[in-house]
Amino acid sequence: MKQLIINHLYSSNKFVAWILFTSVIMFFLGCKKDLIQTNENTSSCISISAENCGNPFGMTYISADTIAGGSSRCYFNPNNDNEFLYTKATKIEGGAGISNSMGIFKYNITTGQSTLIYNGEIWSFPKWSKKDWIIFNLPDQNIYKVKSNGDSLTQLTYLNDLHSPEWNNDGTQFVAFSASNAWTYLFDESGNILDTLYFSHSQLGNYQNPKYIIENTIHILSFFNMENKAIEYQLDYSSLSTSSVWGSVFWLDDETVIYSNENGLNQFNINTKVNKIIKKSCNARIYLSGNINQSKTKMIWERIDRKLINDCTIEFSNQIYIMNIDGTNEQKIEIK
Repeated sequence: MKQLIINHLYSSNKFVAWILFTSVIMFFLGCKKDLIQTNENTSSCISISAENCGNPFGMTYISADTIAGGSSRCYFNPNNDNEFLYTKATKIEGGAGISNSMGIFKYNITTGQSTLIYNGEIWSFPKWSKKDWIIFNLPDQNIYKVKSNGDSLTQLTYLNDLHSPEWNNDGTQFVAFSASNAWTYLFDESGNILDTLYFSHSQLGNYQNPKYIIENTIHILSFFNMENKAIEYQLDYSSLSTSSVWGSVFWLDDETVIYSNENGLNQFNINTKVNKIIKKSCNARIYLSGNINQSKTKMIWERIDRKLINDCTIEFSNQIYIMNIDGTNEQKIEIK
């Protein structure tokens, strides 16, 4: 395999990687079930079967991307609907590409221009605040922020134990996850600890609603109430899913979230407790990390596609797609 797990997950022997690592691994292992569904929202989905593969080691996966890992971890600029950031495996000047070198880029949808913001060993999904700070963590397990023009790189924490930072809606606070005790810490924008939350927030969580931190993992959508400091509600969607694949979650409005699993893109209302699938997917097309623009008209998703090359070989690619918030008019972002 061409470094998908390493490039996409930072480091397999670190706790910070386990969420997405498990997600992608379960995605690949799930190919043995091969429950490909064909419907109006999944054109070109074809059945992938390992039944004719005589290799005792199973299927082989090869990357179709020119740089292993493709484009991923997309996040809209909260001040400009025409910009989003993404990450991509990069190369060291004068040398070969290395798996733990990741670039944070911003992309302008109108001009098609990509601009490198930061390049290094990024260990989390970078998130963009309304104050124009992009937050992430590095191998020292501390949290850093940098301006969207690449200036003012600032270290925010010194605990050497933090991962998966997430800004609140106005960029005045962030949360980060402690790997050693499985707690979440609440910080002000300068990195001072404000509170300890006994809740396991991950890099696929969300803190854009001041009332809740949301977590989407292992068939469970969890709403942690910031006022009561307890989990208020959990949606168990295991009956709707066939494997343990999950992705991002974000707010459509004050009471409705959009989240992904291997069945597609879903909407869930925390007040009515009604869940519906807005875009069907299949095990040949999975939506992982995603985000919604500030005007709530468009969303972007990292999509992994697979196709059968021969009986024992599957080619995969992960790229970024933009679509309406109801899942219609999906278009690939052609990042050069």
